[in-house]
Amino acid sequence: MNKQLAISIPTYNRTEILKSNLVSIINQAKRFNIPIYISDDSDNNRTHEMIKSYIQDYQFLYYIHNIPSLRHDKNIISCLSSIETNYIWLIGDSISLSDNALFKVLNIIESQSPAIISCNSKDRIVDIESMHITDKDYVLENFGWHNTLTGTTIYSNRSLNNLKNLDLLECKNFPQIAIIFNALNRDCSFYWEKEPLIYAHKDKKSYWAENIFETFIDDFSRTIFYLPSDYSNKLKAKVIPIHSLKAKIFDLKSLLILRTENIYDFNKFKKYYKTFKKNSSTHLFLIFIISVLPRVILKPIRAILRMALN
Repeated sequence: MNKQLAISIPTYNRTEILKSNLVSIINQAKRFNIPIYISDDSDNNRTHEMIKSYIQDYQFLYYIHNIPSLRHDKNIISCLSSIETNYIWLIGDSISLSDNALFKVLNIIESQSPAIISCNSKDRIVDIESMHITDKDYVLENFGWHNTLTGTTIYSNRSLNNLKNLDLLECKNFPQIAIIFNALNRDCSFYWEKEPLIYAHKDKKSYWAENIFETFIDDFSRTIFYLPSDYSNKLKAKVIPIHSLKAKIFDLKSLLILRTENIYDFNKFKKYYKTFKKNSSTHLFLIFIISVLPRVILKPIRAILRMALN
């Protein structure tokens, strides 16, 4: 079994999506005998049944069904704990690896040995050249938003020695951000790989989809300000809206879709209108208009909106 790198996958009720991604991951892992750990938080046995044949096919595939459920944040912590390789690649259950991704990461580990490795994704390209970075403020400003995506980050053992001290209430939905930037505050050795090594499944629906405002405004803000005081408050305030703007989760098309799904309405507008100026490129008046538009008007064009967003 490979002692340099392991893959750890938290999963919840995504049997078919995980299955399609697991095939490509195992095919690459076999070349290097890389262990794969699956931490299943599902409320049924479908993933357990699906995984049995893969365990027989690959001797370094390990599975655990969490009973009772750990929930999202604790499952991530569990996935990063008690694995005895030098590095752990935490991959979301809807994430696939690009061709030769494991070969690329193993080369980075051998040549650079950073505390944290971060890679590009085909779904959200970051146009910064590959490099080894030692300025933690630069990393937070340019990659803090990107590292919210589970799968962009490979963690060294030395970056994980403070897991037990995390206050999960203060970094709700984003424990990985707290882990990464606490680690870089102690040892800023961050390698950025520009080549996209991951991509998301086309049928992915995020666990936070119905709470997108609370997650990426309230929880993300709380997490960023929870980071050590060595990161200035000015920098933290600058970083918070970058995710919303880069990922375009509160732009015109997204808000229209959220309105059709009754996730966005006038109550959400009243609660978050002060933050929309920073978190959206859409004019505030138009954001208001969308919040009161009758959903019946938008439903017929919902499919068109979704195609435009993708």
